[in-house]
Amino acid sequence: SDDVAALQRALQDYGYGVEVTSTYGKGLEKVVEAFQMHFRQARIDGRADLSTQETLKRLLAARAGVVA
Repeated sequence: SDDVAALQRALQDYGYGVEVTSTYGKGLEKVVEAFQMHFRQARIDGRADLSTQETLKRLLAARAGVVA
């Protein structure tokens, strides 16, 4: 889906080795788990829920010098 592709691109932008496939498979789930372990430890489940996506968005914005 387009949402999955956008997530994959955002993870790529942050430096994760993710291929943009538009498919949420086991590989992407593992990358999301790794992201959650580092940045959102409240729940590490490999699901890119709203909290995970917002955390990624904030990190990318902060790195770009923009306050989100």
